[in-house]
Amino acid sequence: MTKTTKPIRKPKAVPRVPRKKRAAAPQTGETPEQATAAPSMTQALRDRARKARVREVIDGADAEDEAEVELDVDEVDEDQSEEDEPPEEELEEITEDEGLAEERMALAGIEMSDDPVRQYLKEIGQVPLLNPTQEIWLSTQIAAAKRLLALRKAEIVAGRAPVGAGALITAWEHLTAGWKRASEDTRRMKKPIVDFAALVAEARELRREWQSGRPSVLRAWLDTGVWGSDASWAKVAEHGFEVFLLLYVMPERVQTKLEAATKVRRTARKKPEAKMPLARTIKSWLPDEAEIEHDFAEIHQRAGEANKALIRANLRLVV
Repeated sequence: MTKTTKPIRKPKAVPRVPRKKRAAAPQTGETPEQATAAPSMTQALRDRARKARVREVIDGADAEDEAEVELDVDEVDEDQSEEDEPPEEELEEITEDEGLAEERMALAGIEMSDDPVRQYLKEIGQVPLLNPTQEIWLSTQIAAAKRLLALRKAEIVAGRAPVGAGALITAWEHLTAGWKRASEDTRRMKKPIVDFAALVAEARELRREWQSGRPSVLRAWLDTGVWGSDASWAKVAEHGFEVFLLLYVMPERVQTKLEAATKVRRTARKKPEAKMPLARTIKSWLPDEAEIEHDFAEIHQRAGEANKALIRANLRLVV
C-alpha cells in the first residue's frame, strides 16, 4: 500500500521559493519527489551556514581575546623595560664617562710607548742592584782598560816594539813591585797576605763573567783590615788592587801558567808568600803580537760593557 497523501501536501512550501525558480521548475522536468526534496536541502544548507557563522564568530572572539592578551603582555614588557632603563640623560652621562675613560687609556698607552724617557726609566727600574764584589769587578775591568792604554802609549813614545808585548812586560814589572810592597806592609802590620794563586784564578774568571755569585778572594782579604778608615791598610788595599788589575790584563795563557807555577812554589816553600817569576819567563809565555792585540781589544770591549752596567746600576739607585 503506497502513501500518496504526503507528496500532495508538499507544494505548500512553493511560495517560499522565488518566482523565477518556481517558473523554471517545470522546464527542468523535475519529478514531484525532487521538488519535495529541494526545500529540505535548502533548510539544511541554511542550518549549516548558520552554524558556520556562529563558529566564525566564536573563533573571531577567541582570536581577539588572544590578540588582546598578547597586546597586554607586550605592553607589560614595554612598561617593565621602560622602568628598568635609566633616563636618557643618565645614559648619555654613562656613555660619555666610558668614552673619556677609553680615551685616557688610549692616550696613556700612546704616551708610554712614544715617550723614550719613560721607557728608559722603566727598563732601569728592572736592573738589579750590585753587591760590593760586583762593584769591585766592574771597576777592575774599567780601570784595566785605562791602564792598558797608558802602558801602550808609553811603549809607543819610547819607540819600543812590539808594543803589545812591551806593554805586558812593563805591566808585569809593576805587578811584582806592587806585590812586594803589599807583602812587606802586611808583614809589618801582622796581617795575612792574600793567596796569590787564588787571586790569579779570580782575575781569569773575571775575563769570562762578572755577574757570578762566587765569593771574591780579593774582597775577603780587603775586609781583614779597616780599609775604609785606616790609612795604613788603605795603602795595602791599593797595592792589592793594583796587583789584581794587572793580573787581569795578562793574557789567559799567562794566567794559567802563572797560577800553576805559584802553586808549586808555594807548596815547596810551605809559605803563603809566592815567589814571582822573572820578566824573561813571562815574556816566554806571551802569545804572538796579533793575539795580544786581539786580547787588548776584548779588554776594551768588556770595559765599555762594564761602564754601561755600572751607570745603569747607579741610575737604579735613584729611580
